[in-house]
Amino acid sequence: MRMINCKKCGKSMDADLGMCPNCGAMYYILSDGETPDSPQTDNGAAFSENQQPLDNDDLFNTRVLNPQQTDETQVFKTTPQQTAPPPVHKSAPPRPVSSAHRQESRHGGGGDKRPNSLKKQLAVAAVALIALLTLVISIMSGLFNFNKNEDQINRMPQLVGQTDATAVMLLESMGIKVETMLERDETLEGTVIRQSVKEGKKLKDGELVILTISKGPEDKGESSTETEYVTVPNVLSKTYEQALKEITQAGLVATRAEDIFSPVNQGRVVSQNPLEGAKLQKGDIVTVTVSKGEEPSPSPAGHTITVTAGIGGSISPKGLIIVEEGKDQTFTITPDSGYEIRELKVDGTSIGAVSTYTFTKVTGDHTIYAVFQLKKEPTPAPTPTPTPAPPPTPTSPPEPEGQGE
Repeated sequence: MRMINCKKCGKSMDADLGMCPNCGAMYYILSDGETPDSPQTDNGAAFSENQQPLDNDDLFNTRVLNPQQTDETQVFKTTPQQTAPPPVHKSAPPRPVSSAHRQESRHGGGGDKRPNSLKKQLAVAAVALIALLTLVISIMSGLFNFNKNEDQINRMPQLVGQTDATAVMLLESMGIKVETMLERDETLEGTVIRQSVKEGKKLKDGELVILTISKGPEDKGESSTETEYVTVPNVLSKTYEQALKEITQAGLVATRAEDIFSPVNQGRVVSQNPLEGAKLQKGDIVTVTVSKGEEPSPSPAGHTITVTAGIGGSISPKGLIIVEEGKDQTFTITPDSGYEIRELKVDGTSIGAVSTYTFTKVTGDHTIYAVFQLKKEPTPAPTPTPTPAPPPTPTSPPEPEGQGE
């Protein structure tokens, strides 16, 4: 690196730069005896005849190109032995080429921008990937719930461990009926120790929920080392609310299986497990199944026959007639007074003037149309012209008797 002082601002600079970083003045360093037309080396600085870098004394032969001057005025410094500046060549002096400019030229044009573009692409891809992962995790964690109907469904909360007042207030605010029962337990008195409906189960408006509340630890006189068993009550044919109440009062927990079709009245218990009389420990589960009524019979497949009639009569039955698959259907055609059947069209084809028609083993839709017309009056037979009788032939009168004798 060769350090020189700028001829314009006096700041120290690297001679190989070709331009002062402080004031922007551009330099071209010449050796002794070298004219402005002399060729320059690749690094933009002049060398002596033996290719050695010039000393500081040679810096007097420095040509300064001021970029702020529009006419690019050239100033030449001479050594003390010179009495006049060297002749100025008419052609424009070569511009110094910095090392940065030479490196940029090797890559062509304004340099290779591919690394920066690749970095931008990688950054965009990383941001998109992070956003996608955030959305997936949010959906899986339930942050976004797109099913609005599910939000409107009441579900049984976990009330075990809550105070009885808090639990009752919460359920009643959801429109749920609440009944409580007391039981000895080691937990704090007034704490919910059991609930008749499991957490997360859907609740209907007005459904009954029974909460078991602790009334504190047992007294010493009430303590017993034996396991307490209870008898399962009979809840068949009772409503679910009644069954739930009786099972809970027995110290058991009732659960409701999926409702089924049954001849038993809708809403009544059709089965229970375990059955009546079974011995269970307190807190065991009894499962009940409720009827949702008789199963509707499937309607058979039917076909439609469209029935119409014109003026002057009727067809029975009329309108849109539904006929089961494979069944027969007969129609009767009746003309009005003064009319007669002209023709009967079945599916658009005339089958003549018939008074009845039967579709046999119907497998598809049909149309039937009756056409009537006025009765034709019979043409009277012409009256024959009477033939006149011929006049009688005259006869001679009989001769009197005895005249010829």
